[in-house]
Amino acid sequence: MINGDVKQFIEDIHYENCMAVYERRTYYYNGCSFHIDGKGEKVFRFELYILDVDRSGELIYSVEGPTPDDCIEQFLAAKLFEGKTFYEVEKDMIQIG
Repeated sequence: MINGDVKQFIEDIHYENCMAVYERRTYYYNGCSFHIDGKGEKVFRFELYILDVDRSGELIYSVEGPTPDDCIEQFLAAKLFEGKTFYEVEKDMIQIG
């Protein structure tokens, strides 16, 4: 990851909002948040957006799970970047901020 450490970035996206650029697209990583489901259980959600020039975003990925780790593991396995996973493209990503 350019301008950052990939291990730290993954740790950060568990709970924080982060941004990175890949192939001229700005990705906004909306760190895990939670809500209480109908059974009174916590359900965590992780979201990924592509930002437009005006910083409005298009949701391109959303996942829910019982823990933040579960959400991030599912995200890391998903082929969201031109048919590739995060780990397959992270070396070409530029971390912002």
